[in-house]
Amino acid sequence: MTFDLVGYFLTFRFRLVPTLVVLPTLIVLLLLGNWQMARLDWKIQLIEQIRIRSAAPPVTSIKMVEALDEKEFRKVKVFGQFLKNKKLYLLNQYSRGHLGFHLFAPLKLSQSSEYVFVNLGWVAKKFIDSGRQVVDINGNNLNIIGTIRVPGAKGYFVPENEPTKNQWFYVNLQEMATALGIYPVKPYYIVSGIKLTQSKFPIPAKPTVMIDNNHLSYAITWYSLAFSLAVIYFMISINRKPKSLR
Repeated sequence: MTFDLVGYFLTFRFRLVPTLVVLPTLIVLLLLGNWQMARLDWKIQLIEQIRIRSAAPPVTSIKMVEALDEKEFRKVKVFGQFLKNKKLYLLNQYSRGHLGFHLFAPLKLSQSSEYVFVNLGWVAKKFIDSGRQVVDINGNNLNIIGTIRVPGAKGYFVPENEPTKNQWFYVNLQEMATALGIYPVKPYYIVSGIKLTQSKFPIPAKPTVMIDNNHLSYAITWYSLAFSLAVIYFMISINRKPKSLR
């Protein structure tokens, strides 16, 4: 295939080995770009869904066995009593560069035999190591307003929980309930957005759920790599010959 360019003839010469290398790579890069665009659309819908749910008024009665995921990120208002000496600390949580924990405590729901775990907020490790009382809310009947969260799957690199050592790396409500000897427990937990005591810790979680959305930049990266590879392929496959030599 020959192209007439000012002063030159450009001839495309098919090369088997570069083609066998470039073509599959190009297809993979384009598929990765398309996958990131699909992820972008999904993430935009998820963020909008979370925004709508978090802006809705708190629910007080939750019957979510059939549609648990549809209630996640909704605000909820519950009334109950925290149990004495029933606390768990979720490890490996950093805030402002300091190692700490998320403090989980089971709330015995009023007018019910059920319990629900409440994430009361973040506590610095050095504060706990000092032996100071983190929070003393045992026996008090409290109104808790927070956000419904459903435990996700354990990450691939996250260690297994060690209940016998009271070491927790991810939320597993059944394991946590068994370790504390409580039953039955709700299949979700509540992230409290209010401070229950005057002490410095725990620091309540921010009510706004922040979700990264970098899929567009990822897609641009894959498409750019595909374009660059295509340009390189054509550059090495084209012979340029001056017209005066023909």
